[in-house]
Amino acid sequence: TGDLWWSDELFRIHELDPSDLTPTLEEFSKFVHPEDRAQANALYQASLEGGAKRFEHTHRVLLPSGSVRQQSLIWNVEHSEAGDAQRLFGTVSDVTERYRAEEGVRRAAAVFETATEAIAIVGADGCIIDVNAAFVKITGRSREQAVGQTSALLDSERHDPAFFDAILTAVDRDSQWEGEIWIRHREGKAIPAWVSIGRTLSAGGHTEQVVFVFNDMTERKESEELIVRQANFDKLSGIPNRTLFADRLARETLLATRENTLLA
Repeated sequence: TGDLWWSDELFRIHELDPSDLTPTLEEFSKFVHPEDRAQANALYQASLEGGAKRFEHTHRVLLPSGSVRQQSLIWNVEHSEAGDAQRLFGTVSDVTERYRAEEGVRRAAAVFETATEAIAIVGADGCIIDVNAAFVKITGRSREQAVGQTSALLDSERHDPAFFDAILTAVDRDSQWEGEIWIRHREGKAIPAWVSIGRTLSAGGHTEQVVFVFNDMTERKESEELIVRQANFDKLSGIPNRTLFADRLARETLLATRENTLLA
């Protein structure tokens, strides 16, 4: 018959009062965002042609206030024995907040995977939950080799227990820590890394997860060592130069003066 019935809730999510208009398919279509309208109309027409009985579609709507919202439509079509559409009924839901949350998750996942810093997420039980591509590249360990292991997987044995105890104390107190740690590559070599550690807490104040973010500092360390070597050693012979000699002499002179000893 072409008659269309809207519930009060449907009027509300379209920012309308029931007295504002008589609902028709044409009026309903006008709310669909211009960029989404062709696809929405095509799916609606396809639903009238028989075959499937249940349809779902999500599109944007442009409301009278100028705001753009996401709507999810689920509708069923009843057909006659001849295959003609006789009645459509369904629901319309505003899913904007859910869509934004999902978009946020997708964006976070994209950042996680494309970050140049290695990232490891550790659960409250101390086991690794997930790592990103940069983690795999820097440590030489695949995701399968890392997930389920503890952070001890990266222990280079260059730091004593007191060093890690101090880090744990800082994280417990401040929920974050940052500094240099030597980590172990899968091949066994030690890698200098600048590490940032942060934790998230549950509503009850308990640790939910700990996030490790780190960069490989190998090239930086090598550059610093090269600068020091070039400044203090002869390029050809490798023998300490005047700069290094003067530095060491000043140190020893100060020490001899302090301890009242002779210096040869």
